[in-house]
Amino acid sequence: GEWQRLLAKAVLDEPQGQCLCRGGAQPLPMSIAKAGNVFAFKRMPYSGPQHHRRCDSHGLDLRAFRQANRLPAIRATPGDGLDVKLGVPLSSRVATGAGDPSDGGVDVQHAGLGTSRDEISLLGFMHLVWELAGLNRSSPIPSAAPEKRKLGQVYRAVEEVLSEISVGGRPGSSLVYVPTSDLRPEAQVAKREALGERYRSLQGKAAAGEKPIVILMAEALRLFKSKHGYGLSLKGMPDPVWLNTDRCARLTRSWPGAARSLEMGDGKPAQQDSRVLVIAGIQLSHSGGLNWMYGSLMPTTSDFI
Repeated sequence: GEWQRLLAKAVLDEPQGQCLCRGGAQPLPMSIAKAGNVFAFKRMPYSGPQHHRRCDSHGLDLRAFRQANRLPAIRATPGDGLDVKLGVPLSSRVATGAGDPSDGGVDVQHAGLGTSRDEISLLGFMHLVWELAGLNRSSPIPSAAPEKRKLGQVYRAVEEVLSEISVGGRPGSSLVYVPTSDLRPEAQVAKREALGERYRSLQGKAAAGEKPIVILMAEALRLFKSKHGYGLSLKGMPDPVWLNTDRCARLTRSWPGAARSLEMGDGKPAQQDSRVLVIAGIQLSHSGGLNWMYGSLMPTTSDFI
């Protein structure tokens, strides 16, 4: 009878877990997120400061942050959250004439941005997320020896921040995709399905004649040349992002050092003392390919700082 009761509760009730990072103190509730067949624990919104400083779910107090940063592009929202206005389009008009096939048949220049509010750059948005996630610090405790960060911890910290802020009034978690570091075949399939589902959801809300743009955050692995242009492999992503020649040239011209560290596809391993993070706006082609619309590179140390 007790087993039946617990089983029914697990199936019928909303799944929830607890974080035991505070030792003997009251356990903190955690939500369980599902992407395909992959499950992950996520902290509850705005609970970051309540977690232990050495816990993966620890985060900055958004109330303290918004009091110290009164930028028009970053505004306070009800419930002690933050809303960010990005200086890049989140959709594009479908081109009527023949265009570059690698562009997905769209013209990103025609997307209206509006001028009623200051905007934060794409790279500035990534800096903001990094700060809110506490990834700009070597160690939460000054007296403690810094520990080697793993990519999975970084991805989880970023995703938790995105669940607590909004972009242009829309939940950041619905506009920004962060993969997991799980490379198992079933996990890669689940990530491909999750990204496609998110894109289709945005497409259903887009205006007639427009295609949505998903913001992608991940660590870059390799930039390589292909017969159709260039490809950018990202750690944790099952498929590369494709760039045409002009957009690749613009990227390498803007961040020459970071682009060189990716070795331009000559088969050599990337530098071990540094990492390169990517934030990019992408669109899905009819065949499911990922097309680069715009983006920035962010070099970090080997500990993602």
